[in-house]
Amino acid sequence: MAKNHPRLQRFRISMRWSIVSLLTLLILFASGLIIAVSYWGNRQSLHFLMDTLMEDRAYRFIDKTTQFLRQAFTLAEEACDELRQANPARDRKKLEEELRDILEDQPYYSAAYWVEGTRAVVALNLEVPQPAATNLLESTEGTESEKLRLQFEEKIIPPAASPSAAFFNSKKIAPVHRLFSQQKAGFTACAWRNAAQGISGGAVCIDIALGDLALYIGSIKIGEAGRAFIVDKTMRLIAAPQPDRGGVLAVDTALPEPTHLKDAGIPEYKAAHAAMEKKLRRMQKKKKWQKNPRPFYFDFKHGDKRYVGTFVPFPQYTGFDWQAGVIVPEDEFFYFIRRNTRLVLASSLVLVLVAVFLGYLFSRRLARPLNELSEEMGKIEHFDLSPGREIISSITDVEKMVNAFNRMRQGLRSFGKFVPTDLVRQIIAAEGEAHLGGEKRQLTVHFSDIEGFTTISESIPPEQLVELLAEYLGEMSRIIAEEKGTVDKYIGDAIMAFWGAPQRVQDHAHCAARAALRCQKRLDELEEKWRAAGRPVFRARVGLNTGEIIVGNMGSAERLNYTAIGDAVNLASRLEGINKYYSTRIIVGQETQKLIANDFTLRLLDFVAVKGKSEVIRIYELIGEKKDESAEERRFITLYEEALAHYTRREWDEAEKKFRTLLSQRNDEASQQMLERIASFRNHPPPPNWQGEYVMTSK
Repeated sequence: MAKNHPRLQRFRISMRWSIVSLLTLLILFASGLIIAVSYWGNRQSLHFLMDTLMEDRAYRFIDKTTQFLRQAFTLAEEACDELRQANPARDRKKLEEELRDILEDQPYYSAAYWVEGTRAVVALNLEVPQPAATNLLESTEGTESEKLRLQFEEKIIPPAASPSAAFFNSKKIAPVHRLFSQQKAGFTACAWRNAAQGISGGAVCIDIALGDLALYIGSIKIGEAGRAFIVDKTMRLIAAPQPDRGGVLAVDTALPEPTHLKDAGIPEYKAAHAAMEKKLRRMQKKKKWQKNPRPFYFDFKHGDKRYVGTFVPFPQYTGFDWQAGVIVPEDEFFYFIRRNTRLVLASSLVLVLVAVFLGYLFSRRLARPLNELSEEMGKIEHFDLSPGREIISSITDVEKMVNAFNRMRQGLRSFGKFVPTDLVRQIIAAEGEAHLGGEKRQLTVHFSDIEGFTTISESIPPEQLVELLAEYLGEMSRIIAEEKGTVDKYIGDAIMAFWGAPQRVQDHAHCAARAALRCQKRLDELEEKWRAAGRPVFRARVGLNTGEIIVGNMGSAERLNYTAIGDAVNLASRLEGINKYYSTRIIVGQETQKLIANDFTLRLLDFVAVKGKSEVIRIYELIGEKKDESAEERRFITLYEEALAHYTRREWDEAEKKFRTLLSQRNDEASQQMLERIASFRNHPPPPNWQGEYVMTSK
């Protein structure tokens, strides 16, 4: 045999650990491959992604800065348009409103003024706006609206400080100069009210200090910790983020001399300039770069952080010979890449552990399919045909056994639809064949039938009839089974069932009564559903009776039928039919009534002798459970039973009076039948030995 082969004896490993090892190696190989490919792909796309994002943020920063400066023209022209039909010298309120509107529209401007001849009305913005910063890496923006604090002043403009006409009604911003309104370095944008009259006709001007520009670009966030600033072509600082309008970066001289980037006092800027210079020297393209308006990228390390940066020249259409510098910590770009790499590593470790665990479990499952099959077969001994666990095996022979077992269980499940399940369990437990025989037990028998079924069957197609009948029988049978009953047989549209066999049920009468009430309630629900669908509806009648009954295997030696026979069974069938006479839905016999009277609402309906029997019995209408009984229902039942007592004593007048009272309360067919009998007995009195019984002449 192969197991004795010397080579195989050198190394042995169980199937369980073979599967575990194989799965572990596969997971490790796949994880390593994924990490390697991911790392290589990220490394290749890293610089391209970084350069693209940096360039995009730099140009967006340039656009926002340009819009901020050029917005001054629009606001000045709008104010001029409003003041053309007014007299600013006389209408001071109107003039101040227009100047206020300018600074409310753009609170980062520090001053706006009206100049006419040598006189000027100046609005100084004393408030430093607190922005909800615009994040160029997250594409969200907003500015908190704050109430401005303005100071209005009238000043005389010296001829030397008068705004140059070259910058009126043009799209040019005056070069950096000493601002008339604040004596600070900055820009001016003006608009004439009347070009023909010149400055004597008046103009609206807006002063933008370098501190205003620095304050505005401070509101523009580049990610979480990035920075953006503006330098000229010689790397002298024009503006950098700061929290107020003053500061060392806004030089308060008439002819400002901007600070060089490396001398700005900010370590990151100095490190950025050094990195740029180093790269330029290495590439030997410094002169070419200055002449070519293209972004320039570099990276550097400062402290324990690495940064990436770029210098992007302002496009020619902006009119500014500046460059935008942007530096961002490398982690803001690489965070997700590094996080994903860590996640892949952690996931790989988890997968290896899970693979070992699942492989161990799977191998155990694979090694024990026969044990599982044996357990499933053991359920058959108890006739437990519910779907069991799914047995999977890669061994062909075992797979065939499992398939054969499943087909056998399916066949037995179908067989259980023809034979009571409890009976089959008894046969299996007896470990022998079924044989003829029966035993006498006290059972409660249920008969039900559909009223007018023949008429209904002639009015609809056979297919629809079968569908409706299947739904009806299925719902009724389900309820009977839930109440511990055994469905004996279907007789067309009729159902015969009993309680107390094959398994003994102590409260069989109670279970039968609850099942009958539940069946009627469910039938009412189905009636609504069928009526809404335009289908015919069923009305069922039920008869219940309790008595000593022979139950067991009836028939011949070749073919058996587990059923119940006896007078009590026949009486239950008669009681079902008697419902037609009284227009009731559930009638129970007197033996059943004795067992359930304490828990269910019953009405003594009549004293009858069913067809084929001379014995008089009391019959009762089952109305509901005692816990649901209403006072009105109890009064009605009491009045009916009082009327019935007068009737049995031949007190026709009293009986008639009460039966008519009952009819005035509701349409009660039983009361109507009693009135008809009283009318007949007045003309043809019953015999002397009559005690109130009524002999039924039909089933």
